[in-house]
Amino acid sequence: MLVLFLLSLSCMAGELGGASGDFWLSKAPMQVARGSLGVATLNSKIYAIGGMPGSSRLAVGTNEEYDPDTDEWTFKASMPTPRSSFGIAVYQDRIYCIGGLANADPDMYSPVVSGVNEVYDPVRDSWETKASMPTPMRSVQANVIGDNIYVVCGGSNLTWAYDPVADSWTSKAPIPVTAYAGQDYYAAVVDGELYVIGEYFHEVYAPSSDRWSSRAQSFVYAGSGGATTGVKAPKRIYIFGADRWWWDLSLPGFAGKSYDPKTDSWTSCTAMPTGRVGFGVAIVNDKLYAIGGYTPKIGNNVAVSAANEQYWPFGYGTPDLSSPSPLPTASPTLSPSQSPESQPSEPFPTVLVATASGVSVAIIGVGLLVYFKKRKH
Repeated sequence: MLVLFLLSLSCMAGELGGASGDFWLSKAPMQVARGSLGVATLNSKIYAIGGMPGSSRLAVGTNEEYDPDTDEWTFKASMPTPRSSFGIAVYQDRIYCIGGLANADPDMYSPVVSGVNEVYDPVRDSWETKASMPTPMRSVQANVIGDNIYVVCGGSNLTWAYDPVADSWTSKAPIPVTAYAGQDYYAAVVDGELYVIGEYFHEVYAPSSDRWSSRAQSFVYAGSGGATTGVKAPKRIYIFGADRWWWDLSLPGFAGKSYDPKTDSWTSCTAMPTGRVGFGVAIVNDKLYAIGGYTPKIGNNVAVSAANEQYWPFGYGTPDLSSPSPLPTASPTLSPSQSPESQPSEPFPTVLVATASGVSVAIIGVGLLVYFKKRKH
């Protein structure tokens, strides 16, 4: 019976306790499906702002707050200037929404490129207008480094630094490559440097020297992602998107890549269960949330999505049983470059043994009672 007990524990630990990350969980979807939206994390809450809804080709200012602890969405004060494809960044407990595409004609989809800079205060649930970008831009990425918000823009090689305290803009060294106006790309900050990753380029900006340098390409298209901090999971940049130019929608494929800044190398990881483009990514405690976007359909069409899927990155550890069951995914092996930085896994929850399999636990319990009863006699 002791052998049976140990074998049963071993099997359950193998099924439930051997996870080291790289899988997805389904979470509560947004209340309003949107693509080309902005998402940001503030005080462990996620805010999904603006974007394009499925019912209209006009941008909206819809603002929803998501609580990962309760898995619930709540409507908040809408962004004053409805926009899509804008930059979003958090500085001193406020959310800055910069640039993008605004509505020009309420009766038809005729957007104008905007330089609007509006700031959301979650405590007051209110918005304030700040100094606009000197050059209106679409497909904007905004990231905080030190006391500035660094803004890069699709369709140009411009780089701007915005000082939220002084409410002023300063031109910085331009990106060496120019993306076309509608290209989706992603920007993240790692160790005080700005990584800008597009379909055909990967450039890194160092504010200290005001210089750009090239890095290895990801070959992920129309992607978005986030950077883990190294606290709960190894420090990496994750990007998810299409594995080919996504307008080729006959049989679109989707991919996930993990980037190690120390080795300048990419590793394949599990793609999103719901293949999408034009989505936003927020990070809470080193877990990534892919929110909204467009799901491709045959015939060069897209359907707007409200999906909210949570990604556990490489080396994170075992999920809590109270979470929904992981969605079916592959289980890639960690690359050698990922092992040294791996943080200790979260403790294996003892409740797993008690709840994983009622039948196994019942058999083990009966067996142990018989065993110890015989020993007593």
